[in-house]
Amino acid sequence: ARRFPPPFKVAAKLTEVPAWPLSSELTPNSGPVAYVFESIDLAPIPGFEGTPFNLLIAIDAQGNFISVEVLRQHEPVFLSGLGEPPLREFVTQYAGRNLKQQFLIALNADRNRTGPADKRSDQTTLDGVAKATASVRIVNQSVLGAALEVARAKLGKRAVILCHHYQ
Repeated sequence: ARRFPPPFKVAAKLTEVPAWPLSSELTPNSGPVAYVFESIDLAPIPGFEGTPFNLLIAIDAQGNFISVEVLRQHEPVFLSGLGEPPLREFVTQYAGRNLKQQFLIALNADRNRTGPADKRSDQTTLDGVAKATASVRIVNQSVLGAALEVARAKLGKRAVILCHHYQ
């Protein structure tokens, strides 16, 4: 509730999929408008140290990312090498992107672009982190894998459309 203040209202964690539904005080009878979940519960992909990242992810009912936040990580490159700021900045790029898009990671990506060169709306490019290429790919797999599990469980038929780019 601290991370999602009004007009959001956080409901109890679901049992069928480990996610917290978010409703809106602006539309109280419309049901959940979004879901919040931890990546470690749905896509515990181990990093170099062997421990999965734990990310707090929020997606809306259309499959748009509201936010991604680092809760816990044990990657050597972000602990003693580069520090956590590049990782925290990397995950902020998911906000406003949609699960329908194919996610590409490139160094020095132009964040205003939708895709690599052709501005295709079905692709989006995230600016990677130099010297942490494998780690940000694991983050990306964790974010997309967890989000797709929630989409499949809670977004119904829309999830079929949302899941076609993740393999």
